[in-house]
Amino acid sequence: MKKEENTPLKFNSLSELHKTLGLPKPLHPMITLNNYGDISAPYEVLRRSMALDFYKISYKTLPNGRLRY
Repeated sequence: MKKEENTPLKFNSLSELHKTLGLPKPLHPMITLNNYGDISAPYEVLRRSMALDFYKISYKTLPNGRLRY
């Protein structure tokens, strides 16, 4: 694995994150709701770690499973 692949992607705004993930521009600069099924970023981007300069709250439904941290 190359060194650049080990470096996390850093995002300072929701707009930057949306652009990288192939999502439309957020309607509000501080709040967004996304469906993970709508993400159209290539696998190479999604597999890298990400550093966010903002808070992220995720809600996941697990019909047949457990969530572990």
